[in-house]
Amino acid sequence: MKRRDKGNIATDETGEYLTGPSLYRRLREIAGDKLVLAFSRGKDSIAMWLELRDYFDIVPYYCCQIPGGTSYERESLDYYERFFGTKIHRFLHPLFWKNLNAFLYQPPQRVGTILAAQIDDYEYSLLANGLGAYVGIEAPYVAFGYRANDSPRRRLLVLREGPIGTNLRYFWPIWNWTVGDVAAKLISSGVKIPRDYEVFGWTFTATDYQYIHAVRDNFPEDWERFKFWYPLIEAEIFRHEVVSRDALAQVTE
Repeated sequence: MKRRDKGNIATDETGEYLTGPSLYRRLREIAGDKLVLAFSRGKDSIAMWLELRDYFDIVPYYCCQIPGGTSYERESLDYYERFFGTKIHRFLHPLFWKNLNAFLYQPPQRVGTILAAQIDDYEYSLLANGLGAYVGIEAPYVAFGYRANDSPRRRLLVLREGPIGTNLRYFWPIWNWTVGDVAAKLISSGVKIPRDYEVFGWTFTATDYQYIHAVRDNFPEDWERFKFWYPLIEAEIFRHEVVSRDALAQVTE
């Protein structure tokens, strides 16, 4: 994949974006040998970590969906810490605070408490910079398991921005990998993928119906904890399983 601007930090002398070890060496020249890695527990994220562990001192972090994490998050994180022999720093997902501050699935009596708490939303960059300061990396680059072939939007993003960020300090080391490349890396390592793929089809990322109904049906203790933080979350279930059903019935009558 060629960049029009040959001066991009992630291109070779012909204007082609770097890949593989050449790309990793370029980032080491820029940022050193310690790298923050945004770990999602997904297949691409796991494959990225497997690929980079021989090139960088990896500092992984994960963002939990609710305080303390769910049972399936904790189970897989504990496994990957053992597999990689590295501590995974665990934080609360920025989306949790955004949801709370937007009163998502919150009853009226909680609004005053949420407003009084005055907890600001924060972005991933703030979290990454805080972790970097903790482990001794100033303004760290953060590795993400983005692949250009994952979607047209991702491909356009890589073509426009390149695999190493400048203003935003990101790193997309496996941007050129196919699903086959990811599968081969996982199989050769013997690593397991999380239960999420069995239950959700991919790793849990949101609080909408496609995820939460599976939590309700498969993880009853986690479902109770979701209802504690989002007391009206059952409205999402009702909207899909009752309202949508009745609407469909009217259309087909």
